[in-house]
Amino acid sequence: MPEPSPKINISVAQAAQAKAKGNSAFKESKWLLAARQYKQAEKLDPTNPVYPSNLSAALFEMGSYNECASAILRSFALLDLSSSSEEKSSLAPRLSAQLAKSLSQALAAGTSVSLKNGVADQIARIEKAYSADEPAWTVWRSSMDGGESRLEVVDFARERLLSLPILKKSPVSAREYYTISHDDIYSLLDKSSEEQGPSPSVEEDALDIKACSNDKLSKLAFLFGGPGDARHAFGTVKCSLKVHITLLDVKEHALARDLVVMFLLSKIMSCTDADEKLELQATLFYLLCAVAKEMVAKISENPVNFLPWVRLDFLGVPAIKSALALWATLPEKNTASYVAGHRYSEDDQNAEFRLTRESKWYKNTKAFIPPSAFWNRHPDSCFGPNAKSQTAAKDVKTSWIVNPTLFDSAEGPDIILDATNGDTFCVIRQIAAFQRRHPVSACVFNNPSARNSYILEFIHGDIQSRLLRMRAHPEARVAQNLPVKYTKMWLSNVPDYINGPLDTAIFVVPSLQDTTSSASANHLLNFTAFMGEPTSFSNTYAHLQARDFPSYLGCRAIYMDAFDVTSLVPLTLPRPNPDLAKREDLKIWLIRTFLCTLLTGKSSGMAKIIGPKTLVAFIHLLIHLHKAGYPGHWLGDFLGTLLSNTLVPNILPYTDTLPISPRHDWTRGRPIAKLHLDPWIADMEAVVARIYPALPFAFPLLAQFPAADDIGLYRANMYCYGEQTIYDPVAALLFFNPAKVRFSGQADRPRNILAILRGDGPCKATDICIVLTMEAPRWDPGSRGEMQWRMSRARVARMKAEGWAVAIYGTHNEAISA
Repeated sequence: MPEPSPKINISVAQAAQAKAKGNSAFKESKWLLAARQYKQAEKLDPTNPVYPSNLSAALFEMGSYNECASAILRSFALLDLSSSSEEKSSLAPRLSAQLAKSLSQALAAGTSVSLKNGVADQIARIEKAYSADEPAWTVWRSSMDGGESRLEVVDFARERLLSLPILKKSPVSAREYYTISHDDIYSLLDKSSEEQGPSPSVEEDALDIKACSNDKLSKLAFLFGGPGDARHAFGTVKCSLKVHITLLDVKEHALARDLVVMFLLSKIMSCTDADEKLELQATLFYLLCAVAKEMVAKISENPVNFLPWVRLDFLGVPAIKSALALWATLPEKNTASYVAGHRYSEDDQNAEFRLTRESKWYKNTKAFIPPSAFWNRHPDSCFGPNAKSQTAAKDVKTSWIVNPTLFDSAEGPDIILDATNGDTFCVIRQIAAFQRRHPVSACVFNNPSARNSYILEFIHGDIQSRLLRMRAHPEARVAQNLPVKYTKMWLSNVPDYINGPLDTAIFVVPSLQDTTSSASANHLLNFTAFMGEPTSFSNTYAHLQARDFPSYLGCRAIYMDAFDVTSLVPLTLPRPNPDLAKREDLKIWLIRTFLCTLLTGKSSGMAKIIGPKTLVAFIHLLIHLHKAGYPGHWLGDFLGTLLSNTLVPNILPYTDTLPISPRHDWTRGRPIAKLHLDPWIADMEAVVARIYPALPFAFPLLAQFPAADDIGLYRANMYCYGEQTIYDPVAALLFFNPAKVRFSGQADRPRNILAILRGDGPCKATDICIVLTMEAPRWDPGSRGEMQWRMSRARVARMKAEGWAVAIYGTHNEAISA
């Protein structure tokens, strides 16, 4: 028998050396380096089944599932040809399980392995030989169930995911209504060349037009979240550039009020009669809603193309029409009573803008002085050098009416007339200051020929779900010549209501056009909470520092300042594997984030930090991490651990007073021990069962896990009596067995939920159930109403049989309220 060639012996030795280097890299979680060494080993010794087997392990950890499956199939082919029965029996079962996992992950991610050229037959042979006791093959078979109809199942699941509530519900259905914004006006289009605007960092982040390519200029699109009085949108419009501007707000009355402005501007631009034009300008200034009826009729005729340069989102039309209809039929309010309650600042800052006389008149009347051409419509002694303040004040109280657009219901709530701290002329000074910085932009609506240079779009809804829907159905936007992604976004203080920079990174940043785009926001709602320790800002919301955003969330924080702005920019996704966090670090962070979704810290005083997220938000986080480049099995394994109630960490949720210091000890000396997630399992089941096919990663479900059809929608009538922060999304449903757990009234607070989570509470974890993911509530404090939630039918049947009760409690203070 001829001896092996020396060259072959050298290659075999070199292959062994490459394998050893690969093993060292693998132990250090350097998957890419390990894969390179294993590839080299396989190239040097292509007859050894161990090398493609090693390579498949590295590729699997990288999330390269198609390449992993191919390597496994090569290893199996070599095992079939030349391996001993002992080697085959030890290696083949492990390869078989890895193959099933790779196939399942690739299919879930939409990148399934090609089954051509005999691959399908080879996979079938391996499955038949080794799948008897392997759960991974069960997952693969369930993933393949339905054949071609599986795509329809996935589409349905994705639509369900889009409809699930990301935020908890507010105890009342009404929302805060701020009619007058208070920050300085600025433009997202260009940087101030002389005087700085409201914030140096905001001005610095503004788009530099001169540096933009023609392609970028052709796609200019700006989104304003929570636009208020739309001052920044107006500030961004220019005659010389064609731009698309989207105004997105969860409060329909805010959008309707801005739409009134657009409607009046349209009339002013087309008006040729001087007196009529002045009337319209005065109407715009006072914003009286005599045009509301006309607008309702016009929207009904053409709900989308309301004006040539205005687009209304079809889904938001009913809510906006409802707001306009309210104003059109609103009973007249008592002017005298509202004037009496209006404060006026004694600190007169109007001399610079020559508004001293106007401010004096306002101080006496609580109304702006009308144009001089209208003075003859009022008593002679109201205006001019011989004006008498008492006469003017009486005229206002008796013959003027309160602006109806300040109200969002016929009964109230009380309007906030001192939103600018009594300095009503602040708005006028802000407009004047902006006009000094951007004189051309300030006059753009005086130019009728400029109306073709801008489109203003109105979208009603929360920013997370509406942007998700845009990205999920881009074809609908493209067909209407509307942008899917944006050049710049200004979010005002919307992130204060949606879990800060973490949810901005998950839901907003993916809707930016490229790595030069940005989403910016201020934090005027609760910046005082971070005065003691500014670095706690990012840690409180994201449980990360700003420097960690690229590796965990796939975006970059160019500003992260609680006292100024946060500005996030996208990075190219998916990120290279070496740029991602290590698996153990990711797991620790996910545990922190998940536990702080279940139980939140407490706000104190004026520090309005709330934990608004539902478990749906956590699912969206996992999906985002997959897009950022994290392997599907990392994420699937973690979610599977939660659903199987087998989480064993040494971490506890933060339940102390917010904010969370970066120095906070998450373990608090706790040994590694099981956490009892039983109270939240029903909520997790109801969410995951309905959207499982839409997840871009696979994991095995428990045998008793409910199917989507096993989840029902339930309602309960309740009476609200509790103390709550009524506008904040803090409401959860607390189910309990009265025979084992007692909450007799408002004074009882389930403060022992943390102890129940630890396993040392006053009752078993299986005796309570907490649902964060509620459907839209229909009730108000002091009245009966209806709560809706989803749960498996089997659980509800058991609760009814055992006589369980349900209460509403606030996650921000753990107070029972219904």
